[in-house]
Amino acid sequence: MNYVLVIITVVFASGIGLGMVLECARNLPFLYWLAVGMTVCCIILARWKGFLVVGSLIVVGILGLMRFRATERSFEGLYERASHLNEVVGTVVSYPNISEQYISFTFDPDNIPAKIRVTWFGEAKHLAEQSVYYGDRLRLIGRTSVPDQFADFDYRGYLARQGIFAVMTISEGRDKVTKLGVGRSYLLRLGDLVRHRLLARLDQSLSPAESSLAHGLLLGDRTALLPQIEESFRQTGLMHLLAVSGLHLGIFLAGLWFALRTLRLRPAVSYPIVGLAVAVIVWVIGPRVSLLRAGILFGFLAIGSVLADFGIILRRWVNPLQGLAAAALIILGFRPNSLWDAGFQLSFSATASIILVCNPRFGLRDWTHRVAERVPFFSKPVSYVLTLLAVSIAAQAGTAPFLVYHFGTLYPFVLLSNLVAIPLATCVLWIGLSFSILLLPQLLLPISRMLQFTLGLLIAVVDVLSRIPLSALVVPAWMGVWLGGLVVFLFEVAIYSCNELSSTRYSMSIVSSLLGFET
Repeated sequence: MNYVLVIITVVFASGIGLGMVLECARNLPFLYWLAVGMTVCCIILARWKGFLVVGSLIVVGILGLMRFRATERSFEGLYERASHLNEVVGTVVSYPNISEQYISFTFDPDNIPAKIRVTWFGEAKHLAEQSVYYGDRLRLIGRTSVPDQFADFDYRGYLARQGIFAVMTISEGRDKVTKLGVGRSYLLRLGDLVRHRLLARLDQSLSPAESSLAHGLLLGDRTALLPQIEESFRQTGLMHLLAVSGLHLGIFLAGLWFALRTLRLRPAVSYPIVGLAVAVIVWVIGPRVSLLRAGILFGFLAIGSVLADFGIILRRWVNPLQGLAAAALIILGFRPNSLWDAGFQLSFSATASIILVCNPRFGLRDWTHRVAERVPFFSKPVSYVLTLLAVSIAAQAGTAPFLVYHFGTLYPFVLLSNLVAIPLATCVLWIGLSFSILLLPQLLLPISRMLQFTLGLLIAVVDVLSRIPLSALVVPAWMGVWLGGLVVFLFEVAIYSCNELSSTRYSMSIVSSLLGFET
């Protein structure tokens, strides 16, 4: 079965979904013995393959349901205590987000079985002197409360899925932060220290507007982003550029892979080098879901390609969609509640859509080459633009239903925005990477000027695009379900059309061979 991991992941995710609505799912011992009984039946009746397949999938669904229930937590008792927790001692367990007005981070208090989201307000100079890093042991004195629930966003539920039950606000002068030492992983702490250095270098070399955008594009920290810039990106549907994800990782790795292949290194050598680069990027930026998804997907493809290079497996067994399913299965296994997060859904839907469209069965590469060859002297740029447009269409088709459902917004001109903004963002990423790893001070000034100019150009272009009338349409959330059905239907039509075209070509080749003609 070519898509066994895809099927297993869908069934496991369905089990997680059922965990929310089935009352009997609260009885974990019952579910355990049900899974054991079904497994025994599968073993006894293994000679009937149909029953074996269906029974095994039922077991997988039950495991997904059990996993969700095992991690489900109720914070009702902690909500009652939240307003009384004015002083807590614990450990910083996230890479802090930094702006000129505040620092925010996730805090794991001692003797409390849940986390707190902390926002520390103060003057920029004082905050810079009192930097907080991953693993810091702190004593915090401030105001703690239960997260708010907004009409269009369940912020309390969003934090609860991350194990966070309260938010704490610390104001400079009235409240207090005391450092007690260091705990947790020194490796992640070192990665956070490197990230802080890179953020400081950007702040020292760029103007505030360009620096705030560089924080988001290069390191995924939107905390310092100026409100007018954030609104421009939001109006054009380009917020995905400000959350480091598979797109950013793909741009980095594409250039590195091209350089390694230019040196004529075998995949068995190139993939470990690229894999090390992936690990370093995740280490510095932080273990975000979008990056972990891209990293696991790359790892699956890398291992498969190396095994194929050594002749251990067939190359056609290396399937990107299977790798994406494996990434989803691993993330849902550790954090089942991720299934309900908009970021998780947008990330996986966009990647799955791109993988489907780039499948050779769609003939995208052949089509772009045929069209580009009709334009003399500019065939390569035309091919690049067509490919970028097709990939953007696929990504937007996959994410549009979730954007509408969660945020009630539709972006009619997002394809135009991506066509213009992604090449500029690519330039920013590569110049920014050179700026980040450059050690020679003589070259820092010209590279920083190039980075400043490119970031300024990107800001100006996005600002112009955001001024187009009806660039963002407010629509009811139910349209997301309708749009999702339409996207699935269009994908099925495209697959059917491609299959029909392949069958027609195959039939024509047989007839031509029988008649003695060449095809």
